[in-house]
Amino acid sequence: MAKKVSFVTAVIIIAVLLFIALKANTSDSAQVAASITTSTEATTSSTSESPSTTVSPIIAEQSIDVAQVITTVEAQTKVIATLGLGSGPGEIAFEECVDCEPLLPWAPVQMSDDRIVIADGVNHRWVILKDGESSEFVWPNSAIASAQPVKDDADRVYVIMLGAFGNGSETQAELWVYEATNFAEPILRYPASPIFGSTIDLSPEGVSINGQLVDGLVPEIKDRPHVEFVSFDTTNPNDSTQVKVTWSGHTTNTFVYGEGESPELFGSMPALDQGDVLMRLLIDGQFFIDRLSVEGSVTRMTVASSGAVFGAAWANSQGFLQLETDVPSTQWKIVHYDLPELM
Repeated sequence: MAKKVSFVTAVIIIAVLLFIALKANTSDSAQVAASITTSTEATTSSTSESPSTTVSPIIAEQSIDVAQVITTVEAQTKVIATLGLGSGPGEIAFEECVDCEPLLPWAPVQMSDDRIVIADGVNHRWVILKDGESSEFVWPNSAIASAQPVKDDADRVYVIMLGAFGNGSETQAELWVYEATNFAEPILRYPASPIFGSTIDLSPEGVSINGQLVDGLVPEIKDRPHVEFVSFDTTNPNDSTQVKVTWSGHTTNTFVYGEGESPELFGSMPALDQGDVLMRLLIDGQFFIDRLSVEGSVTRMTVASSGAVFGAAWANSQGFLQLETDVPSTQWKIVHYDLPELM
């Protein structure tokens, strides 16, 4: 009987010891967990109280040989409007001269409601097309548009005018801003460059004329890639052009063209809001449009010669418009080009 009691007692003692050991371990684990929580809270508190710092984004840079990545596709086009040659309703004109640079209409600008706006310099007016109908708005003081009109994402139109404004007879240049609903008169006027063919650039920072910001004028515009020419020696016909494109501070591609190729920015807004960039080239008498992508691909298509002073005035994800001449019928055609699909 004594041996039995002794065995039971031993079992009880072992069970008690195991319970104490488990209790101690649980207590230690709780203390460790509490310690981690306290440490985490302290770190979080410390982090939130410390001044915030901006980490510069890592920019991926690569140099791309255009000849190695280019894909040529057939242009997809359709004529969306025709205009007569002259000064009547729905007509536009060009200047006839022998010893001078003829004055041509500027490239068409397409509004978000599909209206097409053309600055008809010879007739000193806007010609606006919508659903086959036209309306005309004459500029005051026989003013002449001296730069390609552009529009922002709110459909405000910006154009530089040359004319004798005010009471004086001296020719001046002004930047005129039009609301989409009213082309009878501008809502804003600013002093501008008198140089014919000046460039109007729109960005979230403001409106620039030949690289100079217009004080106090900010367009409604989406952010677009930044485009610059890295090197191009115009005195050397064998020099290659490098087009450097930076997308939102995270990717920089430098597209290297072949010797003798001279790409130029296509239209007044060559960087599209969805991220691609359009360039135009003239090779052996034929015009081409290149679409440069953030992935480093280049898609090329042929386009007809433009009948306007400038190339495309505005391009979006659906494509761009060109004003082209139809010589046999003495008409103008407004042709829509789909963007070349990326390959």
